[in-house]
Amino acid sequence: MSPHVLRHVLFCVLAALFPATLLGADPQDAILQEVGVDEKPGAAIPRDLPFTDASGKPVRLADFLGDGPVLLTLNYYTCPMLCPLTFRSLSATMEQVKGVSLARDYRVVTVSIDPDEIPEIARAKANETHALMPGLRDADARWPFLYGSAGSIRRP
Repeated sequence: MSPHVLRHVLFCVLAALFPATLLGADPQDAILQEVGVDEKPGAAIPRDLPFTDASGKPVRLADFLGDGPVLLTLNYYTCPMLCPLTFRSLSATMEQVKGVSLARDYRVVTVSIDPDEIPEIARAKANETHALMPGLRDADARWPFLYGSAGSIRRP
C-alpha cells in the first residue's frame, strides 16, 4: 500500500473515531450535555413566589393562576440557542391548535430562570415573542414574562 493511500485510510479511520476533534467541537455541545431535569412528580409550585413582570411591576405567581389553565415555561431570556427555538415552536404550535385559543382559553406564563435578568431584557423578550402572535389582544396579560431573584427562582 502506498504512503498516500495509507495516510488517506488513516485519516478516514480517525475521522470516524474522533469527528469532533477533527472538525472542532461546538462549545454548546458540552453545555447541552450538562443540562438535566430534576423531576418532582406531585410537587406543587409555591403560589406565593414573588416575581416582577416585564413592565417592572411586582407580582406573585398566584396572580396568574386560577383563571383557567396555565402553561408555565421556564427559560433564559438571553439564551442564544434553545430558548428562541422554544418560543418560536410554542407560538407556532399554539397557532395551529384548532378550537383552543390563547386569547380566551388559557394563558402562558414564562419565568426567567436567570436571576441576573432585568426589566429591559424581559420586555424585549416579551415584545419579540408577542410579535410571533399577531392579533393577540392584551398579549402581556395572556402571555406575561416574569423574572425574579435567585431565591424565587430556586425555591423548592
